[in-house]
Amino acid sequence: MLTIETVRTNRHLDEDQAARVVDLWNAAYPGMREILDTVIRAWREVGDDRVESLERVRRELGQMDRGTYRDCKRSAPVFIPSHSRSHLLAVLNVTSIGNPHAGSIHRLAAELADLTVARHERLGAETAARQQTSASAPAGAA
Repeated sequence: MLTIETVRTNRHLDEDQAARVVDLWNAAYPGMREILDTVIRAWREVGDDRVESLERVRRELGQMDRGTYRDCKRSAPVFIPSHSRSHLLAVLNVTSIGNPHAGSIHRLAAELADLTVARHERLGAETAARQQTSASAPAGAA
């Protein structure tokens, strides 16, 4: 089960943002697992070649849920909204809009998208401020 501490491994998310993600995640995750298990089972029966991809999504969502997901093998576990959202989109791609879990998954995906956009906007503003500062610095200033 995802916790606030797990989400706060991402230093760019504050306590309120982490709490909102945790609430939405814990509401959506059981449904995501159910959907993935059902689709993977059905696709295996018909020999669909997309099974391996969905199994990876299921495995990595489980790692995110347990707080053990790593961006790379040498990094510490971290919660990354954009990575989580891309995995949710894979789930949504195999989910009927009429599925009883669809709403909670869409709400979580929207929250993660908003956090990702906010992060990119902050990075853009920081970059612009640094460029402006360096452009206005006197010549030869270090």
